[in-house]
Amino acid sequence: MGKTAPPEKTFPTRSKKNIHSRSHTLRSPENKIIPRLRLFNLLASNRDKKMILILGQAAQGKTTLASSFLAHEPQAHVWINLTAEDFAPVNLFFKWVQALQSTFTEKDLSPLLHLPSQTISPRPEDLLYRDWVRAAVQSIPNPLLIVLDGLDRLGDQAPSWKLLQILLEETPPEIRLFFLSRERPRLNLEKRMMSQEAFILTNDDLAFTLDEVMTFFKRNRPNLFTSEQLRTIHQTTQGWAGGLRILLELVGTQRGVQPDPERLDRILESLTHRAFEYFNEELFSTFSEAIQEVLIRSSIFEDIELQTVKELFPDRNAEEFLENLVQRNLFVSISFDRTNGRHYRFHQLFRDFLQEKFNSRYTKADQRHFLNQTADILEKTGDLEKALSLFLKAENFQQARALVKRIGLDLFKQGKTEVLARYLEIFPQDFFQNDPWLLFFLSLTRRWLEIEGNIERLKKALHLFERQKDEGGILLTLAYLIEALMLKGGSWKEILSFIQRGETDPAYEHHEGLTYERTTLSYQIGMTHTIRGNLLQGYRASQKAYLLAQKIGNDMIQGRSLFDIIIAKTFLGDYEQAEVLIKKMHTFSERIQAPDFRFYYYLSKTVLETFHGEEESSFSAIEKALMEVDSKGLHYWQPVAVMNQLFQAVYFDQFEKSQRLGTFLLKAAERMGLPFIKAVATLFLGVNFFRKDFLAEAIEWLSRAVRLLSADESRTEYHLHYALALRTLVLIHGSKTPPPDKELAQAINYFEAVQAPLFLAESYLIAALLASTQNRRDQVLEYLTAGTRLLLEKNYDHFMLIRGQEVALVSTLLLEYEVPKAQECITGLLAKRYGPLIKGEMKKLFNHPRSVVRERAREIYKAVHRTKVPLLHLKTLGPFQVLRAGTPLKDEEWEGKVAKKMLKAVLSYGSPRVPKDWLLETLWPEASPTSAERNFKTTLHRLRISLEPEMDEAAGSSYVHQKNNLVFLDEQLCRRDTDHFLSLVQQGRDEEKNGRFQEALSFFQEAERLYQGDFLTEDLYEIWILPRQEEMKRCFVEILFKLARLYQTRGSFRPAETCLRKIILNDPLNEEAYRKLMLHYSDHGHRNEALKVYEQCRQVLKSALDVSPDKSTTAIYKKLTAPL
Repeated sequence: MGKTAPPEKTFPTRSKKNIHSRSHTLRSPENKIIPRLRLFNLLASNRDKKMILILGQAAQGKTTLASSFLAHEPQAHVWINLTAEDFAPVNLFFKWVQALQSTFTEKDLSPLLHLPSQTISPRPEDLLYRDWVRAAVQSIPNPLLIVLDGLDRLGDQAPSWKLLQILLEETPPEIRLFFLSRERPRLNLEKRMMSQEAFILTNDDLAFTLDEVMTFFKRNRPNLFTSEQLRTIHQTTQGWAGGLRILLELVGTQRGVQPDPERLDRILESLTHRAFEYFNEELFSTFSEAIQEVLIRSSIFEDIELQTVKELFPDRNAEEFLENLVQRNLFVSISFDRTNGRHYRFHQLFRDFLQEKFNSRYTKADQRHFLNQTADILEKTGDLEKALSLFLKAENFQQARALVKRIGLDLFKQGKTEVLARYLEIFPQDFFQNDPWLLFFLSLTRRWLEIEGNIERLKKALHLFERQKDEGGILLTLAYLIEALMLKGGSWKEILSFIQRGETDPAYEHHEGLTYERTTLSYQIGMTHTIRGNLLQGYRASQKAYLLAQKIGNDMIQGRSLFDIIIAKTFLGDYEQAEVLIKKMHTFSERIQAPDFRFYYYLSKTVLETFHGEEESSFSAIEKALMEVDSKGLHYWQPVAVMNQLFQAVYFDQFEKSQRLGTFLLKAAERMGLPFIKAVATLFLGVNFFRKDFLAEAIEWLSRAVRLLSADESRTEYHLHYALALRTLVLIHGSKTPPPDKELAQAINYFEAVQAPLFLAESYLIAALLASTQNRRDQVLEYLTAGTRLLLEKNYDHFMLIRGQEVALVSTLLLEYEVPKAQECITGLLAKRYGPLIKGEMKKLFNHPRSVVRERAREIYKAVHRTKVPLLHLKTLGPFQVLRAGTPLKDEEWEGKVAKKMLKAVLSYGSPRVPKDWLLETLWPEASPTSAERNFKTTLHRLRISLEPEMDEAAGSSYVHQKNNLVFLDEQLCRRDTDHFLSLVQQGRDEEKNGRFQEALSFFQEAERLYQGDFLTEDLYEIWILPRQEEMKRCFVEILFKLARLYQTRGSFRPAETCLRKIILNDPLNEEAYRKLMLHYSDHGHRNEALKVYEQCRQVLKSALDVSPDKSTTAIYKKLTAPL
């Protein structure tokens, strides 16, 4: 029991260093600690538990026990001393991150400090805190021990309890938690206890046993007390460590102390009182009045920074005195951090005592004077938040107001909205009446709670800022006033007036000192215009916000502006740029830990893929966006998510799903007071009826949408003009009288003004359809030409206004009106997605009275048909195979053997186009001309049917063509392995010639892999195959020689050997290959192998040609056999 440390076998010391966060570690004098093996063993037997709670009264030795035990644990650990200020989750999270950073100095954890400021929308706190904890856990190594000392200082109603509960739930098993508290914490401990995940060391466990009391006094005051006296002390203190320490200090000057024999709760009260008496009589009174003043006034700080003490007491050696108290462990500890260096902290009991002295010794006026004096010093040293707290405590609201103006915006950016709100609550109400900054900051703290009230506050603040000509305040207030009106669904005219007020402010464009303010206003203007206003202006403002945010390093505004840019670019039809930005958005979503940022990414991807017509990827993106809403509690984004889900379902023709989503969204928008959402949902339901061809219902819903979208409280320019253009199209089909041009002209003017080429092109095509119903031929041609030009220029092949039926009708008009590049537009763009409908319209034109229309219709019909025909892969290097859409044709699929033979003959000819006469002579050499002609026609038809069983009669054969007495395969639909092989060989030659040997090697290797055997090797007796077969073999041998040489230069012995042996295998009479292989072996010291190669060469030549090896071959042999 007298040992000073646990036994080695119980607590092995590792070479790995146990790391404390030095700014949060309490120190205890070595001579006050005794080894408490009983408690050590209890902790050791529960070290696998997720959580250990050390629950004990004040000064019960919790900290000493935990630090002594952890000193023997191999894992790194951080120690966090909690204070009352940690009632706010933001403060507690910051303190935890700072502690982790002090421990893991090799890591940069600063991005974690930005997490709270990255949440600008309301969301359930528990989901928000989970994001914080998960981000922190992912940033640090484990295993790790986290100690939170002083849970009782948080208070019963502290919001931080929720954060701590989530910390307990979200950290992995490798991260264990030590909680130290005077009171039972407000955590769900029962569940953890039942699942054997928690262990609680209670106050009774912590109490010193009689043996431990005896050891304690024998160690510190040997022979002072008898065993009986120690038993009495134990009974009196009931093992309370604080009581023992007080007694120990008391007996330093007084002998024969008689402890109070009351119950434990009364003993604690008595000991506290006696501790105060002790502090006063035995410690405090021994100090000079000047030192007493240092102690009392220093007690206003949680942490006493040395520089501040020196500033407060320049003529007193306060540092030396505090250091002395630390060394004597007289209720003062010392710690360090990177920012403020060395600082001190009073024991809580001692600080309570000193605070009592502060309140009793000084008058209210004196207290305020000192608090103001201290706040002035803190303000000068840059500790503005502490200075603000003291000014408020001193009721110096004037100076406090000045500090709020200086740091309020920084607190907001850091996510300390709760802290800012707490400061503002202390101010008297009359201070808010004529102070625009206090009104502005108050509105930020109630941003999502009192939207109506905030609008009035912000309007008043704006008026006051304008009177004071405070440009920064004006820009920020305008930004958040625009946001508040958008959240409310306010008047578009009023919103637009505030936007125009901001855009015309000279500071908005040119004031370099107000970059953050300009960035914020630009972001709000960009978002507002993108959602409800002018898309082009929305894009420009968002682009400005993005660049300004990039300049000041504000990732959050930069990322959110990027989202608005993508949406604007997509609506404007600039898909290529939107694709590039989506990739950048993905990078932001990976880097920024804001809970709603992945939602932004998936939502932008949903919109872009829907506009692209990519159904699968669009549905995947919206599902992920909805998962983000559910998993992270982004319920305020749910209407937007459902709106985009409805948009998607409508354009991918899911009628019933669209009806369900639209009905749900209408009710939700009505209930939540979201007129914009209601108007857009109404529009999409109208679109849904139109795409299902329910024209009467479509007209009704679109007319209702136009009324809603025109109303001031729900006006949105983009959707309104979209609805006007679409209603015109529906009326063309569903009205007995032609619709007026006015609405469509209005839409065309809008889309032209905002530079939205897709919707402008579609509007032109609608105008052409309308003009064609009224026989206005000049206008039809004009509109078709304008629309076609835009489609080809932007390569659009998917539409958001017109349906497939209209695309087919437009295709007919393009031919009939002989629009320039009509055929290119139809086959290159329109047919990609609307091919079957276009084929139907083209077939109707086969009997058109004008021949030019008939011919072009047939050409387009064939071209459209070809887009759906599968590719053929023709394999001739090795066993012959024909693969249609990747599947080999079976023998029974061939319409006779001669059909297959004809295909082989076509493939064997020296050029792609094969003369018909050559085929007649090759396949039917003994037949009469008439018979050969008949056989040719029959076989050609059978070949075509074999390759294309469902051949469209109107389109003809897609694979095998005959023209001008030449037979040839379609170059685009028929892929020959010989063409690919020869292309690889030529590319390899070119790379070798240019000295790019690695690239040449790659091409030759791929060509070698492709060559699976000689050309049509199974047709041994067909003479017409031989020329092509020999050509392929020569190329194969050539690349084997080249590969061997390239391998040799790289020092690759075996691959070079393999290539040379492959040549001999494929061409046994190739004497050059024997020579090169002999030299290859010789150069690498394999003389016997080289001689064997020579002998093989000699025997092959003798047997096949009855000749001897060439002189050059024999010379190599003689050199190998010459004596050394």
